[in-house]
Amino acid sequence: MLPKGKAIYFRSDSAGYQAEGVNYFRQPGRTFSVTAGQDAAVKREIKNLAETAWKPYRTQGGIATGKEIAQTVHTMNGTKQEFQLIVMPF
Repeated sequence: MLPKGKAIYFRSDSAGYQAEGVNYFRQPGRTFSVTAGQDAAVKREIKNLAETAWKPYRTQGGIATGKEIAQTVHTMNGTKQEFQLIVMPF
């Protein structure tokens, strides 16, 4: 049992990029992050991002990293609802 005010955040590599897992964690009160596999649908979403979608990526402290970040809405076969796809090239 966690102390009051504590939370669990789930984070997975691309092995967790499955509809069943996304459906499980995409519920009220749950926070999660999954690295998306670079399947054809994800590559298409990245390719179709508008130039204006890309923003400078800064650390939580506001320090510029020299990288850019973009976000879009995504879904996959078997997910019950859409989810946020955050794109940050390495």
